Amino acid sequence: EFYWTDITSKVGREKLFKASKTGKLPYVGAFLENGGRVDFRSFLEAVKYGHEDIASLFLAFGAQVNMASKDGTTALMVAVGRGHIGTVRLLLEAGADPDARDKNGKSVLSYAKNSELGIYDEEEIKLIESSMGKNVDEKEQQESEGIKEQAKITEEDVGKERKQVKKEDIVRREEEEEEKEEEEETVRVPKKRKIES
Repeated sequence: EFYWTDITSKVGREKLFKASKTGKLPYVGAFLENGGRVDFRSFLEAVKYGHEDIASLFLAFGAQVNMASKDGTTALMVAVGRGHIGTVRLLLEAGADPDARDKNGKSVLSYAKNSELGIYDEEEIKLIESSMGKNVDEKEQQESEGIKEQAKITEEDVGKERKQVKKEDIVRREEEEEEKEEEEETVRVPKKRKIES
């Protein structure tokens, strides 16, 4: 059962961890919806035990899909090789990096092929293999689009500056012409002399 004090207490974090592990969606939902912070350990437990609904909820409340534990293990590495293809698919759709490696250099694909549980899922391995390299392509495309957008903005700024400079030049020239005309008028008017008698 959820209590308001769970949000800020150690007991509450432990309850969140257990609920994530055992698949108690109502508790996890109440915890997060009432202002509780996403706990990475609890998120990993939901992923590990294939609770796709809870993992999805954590992601919706801001869980970082590519965050890694101290040993470099990501949520995707935890999910593969456990028979939870729905969770693996969810993580990949949320942007999990299938090319990631842990601190020992072990890849996501290696985790899938050499499962601790002895589960070898052809469909899961194909899903990971088909996702590999896509993140690199997407990042390059985003960078390219960003550069193009920046160039477009720069061109627009240059165009605006040129227009502004032209306007300033026109105003300056008009002012100079007015000053010259005023000077010429002053020079043309004959000076009146006083005649002394």
